[in-house]
Amino acid sequence: MKNILFLNIIPLFFFLSYYFGKKFNFIDYPTKRKIHLNSIPYTGGLGLILSFFFIVWVLYFDLMLLKIIFMSSFIFIIGFLDDRYKMNVGSRIIFQILIIFFFIDNHNLKVDYIFDLDGLYRFELGGISLIFTILSVIFLINAFNYLDGINGLLAIQTMFIFISLIIIQFIKYQVVNIDLIFLILPLLVFLMFNFNFLFFPPLFLGNGGSTMLGFIVAFIFIYYGYYSNLNIDPELLIWPLAFVVFEFLSTNLSRILRNKPIFHPGHDHIHYIFLKKFKSILKVNLIILLINILFLFVGFLSFMIGDMISVIIFIIFFTIYYFLRERLIDGIQEK
Repeated sequence: MKNILFLNIIPLFFFLSYYFGKKFNFIDYPTKRKIHLNSIPYTGGLGLILSFFFIVWVLYFDLMLLKIIFMSSFIFIIGFLDDRYKMNVGSRIIFQILIIFFFIDNHNLKVDYIFDLDGLYRFELGGISLIFTILSVIFLINAFNYLDGINGLLAIQTMFIFISLIIIQFIKYQVVNIDLIFLILPLLVFLMFNFNFLFFPPLFLGNGGSTMLGFIVAFIFIYYGYYSNLNIDPELLIWPLAFVVFEFLSTNLSRILRNKPIFHPGHDHIHYIFLKKFKSILKVNLIILLINILFLFVGFLSFMIGDMISVIIFIIFFTIYYFLRERLIDGIQEK
């Protein structure tokens, strides 16, 4: 009980990160491309990583989660430097790959197979396991970075993912994953800063914060999919990530087909499309949360029918998502 009371200190880390950003000019200034009107520190990721470290120190934690959080701090540093010095995409990804490789090499936390469909077919990765894992983590890191465009979206998305894992593990094992609950707490506190709620000053995650969360989520999924005592079947595990995966793939596929550069910042992300249509950040967050809930519900039902059905429906839903998203973009451009 005494340890839990210590968690009241968490807001202090975000206040410190806010004043650190102000003091050393780690500021996101408004431009024509950006939707915010004021200069806001992008040091929210610093507050998050300090909060995660504090929670790990105060509470007993799964040792592997502790290692994941520790290594995520290096991903945070790369993203933080990118915010400040605008690293080119190639350099940033090379550094990310080196960090991921080092972590996998030291802890052997990689994807050994993709699907185990109803016990009939198991696709073993064999010699390409390491490469596949690195590419998958890079994919998720940058998919999270794509979503960090409006207040609240990425923090709420990460909370939804953690809550989904907690619910699935409880249904399967009748055990509540306390570790994930405690990881949600700093995200809740960050939301108060991100939305400038009451007396909390405004903070952005920055590239450091968004890529750090992508790294943490990626390896948590690998851990709970293949190595933990609370394992979740990969065919079910893909559904809490459905929106993140669909949006990242759809954005890049759309840019390729429209002859636009993949890594060039733009307003063709779904949250910007919804924002143009509904004119409210809160509405956009609610709509995307409802989409996530729908995907999780469909995924859970399809998995109950069968592993193979779950994978097939996942592919069908991506196709539907892509074409509906393209229609939205075309409709907005026509206006």
